[in-house]
Amino acid sequence: MATIEDLPSELGRFILLELGSRDLARMSRTANKYRAEAEPLLYRSVSIHTNRPKSLDCLKTLHENKHKALFVTSLALNVLEDNNALEPHRIGGALANTKNLTFLSIRLAPQRGSELTGKCLFDILGSPEGRPECIKHLRGLFINTPLLFTLNPFREQCPNLSVVGVWNVDARAVTDFLSEGCSADAPKPLLLGLAILPKNFTRENELSVGLFDPTLEAADLAAGRTPLTDFTPLGEEMRQDLMTDKRDSTGLPPGQSIGLTLMADRLNAANLSRLVAVAEGMPGMFEYEHTDSVSICYSSFGDIAWPELRTLLNAFYPPSAPHQDPLGPAMLEIYPDPYREDEEEELTVMGNIIAFNELLNDPALARLTRTAALIEFSPAQFKQIGGVWHIYSRQVGADDDG
Repeated sequence: MATIEDLPSELGRFILLELGSRDLARMSRTANKYRAEAEPLLYRSVSIHTNRPKSLDCLKTLHENKHKALFVTSLALNVLEDNNALEPHRIGGALANTKNLTFLSIRLAPQRGSELTGKCLFDILGSPEGRPECIKHLRGLFINTPLLFTLNPFREQCPNLSVVGVWNVDARAVTDFLSEGCSADAPKPLLLGLAILPKNFTRENELSVGLFDPTLEAADLAAGRTPLTDFTPLGEEMRQDLMTDKRDSTGLPPGQSIGLTLMADRLNAANLSRLVAVAEGMPGMFEYEHTDSVSICYSSFGDIAWPELRTLLNAFYPPSAPHQDPLGPAMLEIYPDPYREDEEEELTVMGNIIAFNELLNDPALARLTRTAALIEFSPAQFKQIGGVWHIYSRQVGADDDG
């Protein structure tokens, strides 16, 4: 009977690339022919989560086995429950041994998060010999820390850093990160806000990704800087861990979708054109099996650039290939910053709602957006019935009579 060891080497390697961590671990132990290839693939992407206690053993391996640690290019530490066995020196030591990292995620329990994060950063950034080996190739960083100034050394010492994601931090607190505390030569990475939130229309959680700097194109996000668009089995495993909170924290199961929020000053031509570049740079964000959502939040009122808004909708709902399901998010929201102090005149609001409804019913655009279950242009919501978009509901303000 033929076995995998009887296959040509090229075909065997193709199979290895399609395996998840459990199967790769078995191959590295049992298939003599492929052991040398399976082990580097197994450790290429390592995700550690306290919901999976066995995965914590991998942290010990990386701390004690420098040879295996060199295989790691993507590492995610999701230590969401206080665990005394996870001493700061062990986490810092494991990080120091991973000298080929291109992506690093550190998400630690709130009880010890600041202490552990600070100690880990000291261990990997406090090298007196100059730039630490473990971060010199770093292109993507996800981290939870309330002390944003601790991230500045990454910008100073990581010349390839393209994407920085911060867990559970308010947008107003993180925008200064791009403009303060670093030299002019330091890279200006794409800044993301990360959170796990319940979906409005399904009983599962989603990973909410907020883009706080819409002046930068987000093509790097889809170019392998983070696992958000890595659809290999190992990438799927890491993304699933990123979407999973600690046990029973919300009562909802983890989903497989990403909710994307884009920030803009106003809906003028310049800002909308930048958002088009973002949308076109991340087509992989909307190819999940389950529903995805996109929100566009703008902070100032003003005239809307309708041609550019139409181009933006086309970017989020591109034409699909023959025999391919429609592309694009199932829910799209466009709304003003709820913390703004001014309010738009009622007549202008009604005029914009009517104009947006006409835009949606442009024949070409209406055909492309048929995948959307709901589109909101605050304060109105729209649904498509029989191929025609209709105003489904309108939110009533606190001062309205109706």
